[in-house]
Amino acid sequence: MSNTNLRLSAAQNDTNITEQLNLLNNITDGFETTKLSTERQIIDTDYKLIVLQRQKSRHEQLVEDGLVSIEQYDAIVDELEYQSKVLANHQARQPLENRIRETRLVQIETQVEKLEENLQVSQSSFESLLVRAPIAGQLTSLPVEIGESKQAGQRLGQIDVIDQYKVVAQIDEFYVSRVFADQPATFSLTGCEYVTRLLKVYPEITDGTFEVDLVFDGLNPSDVRREQSLQMELTLGSPVESMLLPIGGFVQDTGGNWVFVVDADGVYANRRDIRVGRRNNRYVEVIEGLQQGDRVITSSYRQMADMERVQLSQ
Repeated sequence: MSNTNLRLSAAQNDTNITEQLNLLNNITDGFETTKLSTERQIIDTDYKLIVLQRQKSRHEQLVEDGLVSIEQYDAIVDELEYQSKVLANHQARQPLENRIRETRLVQIETQVEKLEENLQVSQSSFESLLVRAPIAGQLTSLPVEIGESKQAGQRLGQIDVIDQYKVVAQIDEFYVSRVFADQPATFSLTGCEYVTRLLKVYPEITDGTFEVDLVFDGLNPSDVRREQSLQMELTLGSPVESMLLPIGGFVQDTGGNWVFVVDADGVYANRRDIRVGRRNNRYVEVIEGLQQGDRVITSSYRQMADMERVQLSQ
C-alpha cells in the first residue's frame, strides 16, 4: 500500500527533527568551545602574571640604580595587579560555567533521546503500509482492488484459523435458564460424530432467541467452512417432561394466571386457575392447574374477564 500524505508528513517530520538535533549539537559544541576558551584565558593570564612578576623583580633593582623611572616601575606594578584580578575572575567564572554546562548537557541528552525516538517512529510509519497478518491461518476473504482507497482502521480481509473454529448458535429463549458454560453439544458431518463444548452464553434476547459460542472438544472436522450451517443437539441435562400451552391472546388478558377449560361435553368452558413457568414466543410451560388432554381456549379473554363460565356455540 502507498500513502503520499504519509510520506510527505514523515519527510517533514524528519526535517524538523534533524534541524532540532543539529541545533542541540551546536549548543553542545558551544559549551565545549566556551570551556576551552576559559581554560585558554586562564593559561594566558597566568603566563602574563609570571612575566610581569619577573619584570617587577628586575625593575626594583633598576629603580634603585636610577636606570628606570619610577613611572615605568609603577606601570608594571599596576599591570601585575590588574592581571591578578583578571585571573581571579576567570577562576571564579570557571566553576559556574562547568555547573551550567553539566546541567544543560543532561537536559540536551534527554531531548536528543526523545527526538531520536520520534525520528524512529516517523520512519517506522512506513511499515504501517505493509499489511501483516496478525495470526497464522487461511486467508478466506480479501475484497481489494488495485488503485482502491482504504481508510485507516478499515477491515481488509478475513483470516480463518483452521484448527480453531468456533460455532455460533441461536437458541430459543425458552431454554435461557437451562444453558450454561461447558455443556456438551453434538452434531454429525459427513457420517462422523463430533462433540463441541459451550464456551460462552450471551443472555441478551433478540427476536425470541439468545446466542452462544461453542468450540470443538476433541477432534476437529477437516471439511467445515466459515458460515456453514450445522444441526446440533445441545444436552441441557436429564430429560424433563413439561406441559406446554400454546401462547395466545389470553396471556395478555390474564397474565397466565387462569384460563377457560372446555368441559368433556364441549358445551361450556369453566374458569380455572393455573401456574405457569418458563415461556417463549410460542409456548408457555404449565406447572399446575391443567392435566394432559385438557382443552383450553387460547384466544383473547377481553370480553370474558369477569365471567366464571362461558357457553360455547358453533
